[in-house]
Amino acid sequence: MTTALTQSNVVDAGRLDSRAQRRAVLDTLAVHPTPRLLIACDAHMTPDRGVIGAVADLSRYARHTRVWLAPALPADTRPMRQAQWRAQLTQAGLSPEDIVVGADPDLAFRWLIEPAAAPPVHALAVGTDRP
Repeated sequence: MTTALTQSNVVDAGRLDSRAQRRAVLDTLAVHPTPRLLIACDAHMTPDRGVIGAVADLSRYARHTRVWLAPALPADTRPMRQAQWRAQLTQAGLSPEDIVVGADPDLAFRWLIEPAAAPPVHALAVGTDRP
């Protein structure tokens, strides 16, 4: 577990591997919107409509959403796949600056604990095999 996830204002919303899990997180966020939402996606996978739709749905309940494209392996560099992710996430409404690529989870999570994120924030994994 990264340092960021041990912060008291970060809620680990878990993994979304099923519709029921997705619905549960959406229901929670509908009641308790979050100022920042970090969504980790497995960059090794091809971005599909379901995952992109989940990112779009989840981001509706956050003032600011960032997607971390976590590589399957530290040396996994798939520029073509990353380009697909970037294109589809941008088309879904994310700004290019809010699409983070890299093997260092602390780099991705650090954004959640910046001073502007004092209220509870959420981190979750969508369509990924990462813990």
